[in-house]
Amino acid sequence: MISELRAVNNCLEREVGELEEERRRLKAHLKFNAKYQGQIAVDLGLSPDQLSAIDQFVDQLKSSQQVSQPKCINTWVFVDMSAPPKHASEMHAG
Repeated sequence: MISELRAVNNCLEREVGELEEERRRLKAHLKFNAKYQGQIAVDLGLSPDQLSAIDQFVDQLKSSQQVSQPKCINTWVFVDMSAPPKHASEMHAG
């Protein structure tokens, strides 16, 4: 009976060690992704909310759900492609 309990204990200790190692790997992966996503946002001049909206849009596309345009996509109106883009509020003002 004691030898069986020791065997179970050893097995559980091994499993805890494996789970702890997996937790460390996942934590490092999350940190890397956060830095990478932040750098992409900075490089593209996007706010965190805009980057999040894009990520949600991509996730919807990947899962083949009904896709609605992110709100940040609808805020810009391009009239003349050779002129600088104007914000939608500027279009209504004048």
